[in-house]
Amino acid sequence: MFAKPALIQLGEEGQTIDCDLCNSPITLRDISVYEVEEFRAMVANGLEPPEVALKHALLMGIPQQAAIDQWRSMVHQENSAWSLCPACDEVARGYHQVLDPNRDTHRMI
Repeated sequence: MFAKPALIQLGEEGQTIDCDLCNSPITLRDISVYEVEEFRAMVANGLEPPEVALKHALLMGIPQQAAIDQWRSMVHQENSAWSLCPACDEVARGYHQVLDPNRDTHRMI
């Protein structure tokens, strides 16, 4: 994950952005950011889009497995870091394998 001070330099600590998984607004103070390789590894370990995203896809006529497959494909094409809200981060950490055992990858604080 990225260091929190580097993120705060990008904007005000109370500034909000949207979670890359559930689209909930999150402040820079509460954000967890994963490098693209870390996030891809979590997806390879079984991380899937949140239920709200799958329900939205179903409303658009996209079957659940097709939505998951499209999302996985998008994850592998994306080249930028993934910003997660605390709730999505908690789920994602269950799929995290430490790429560098000398790094603390639990929180950015």
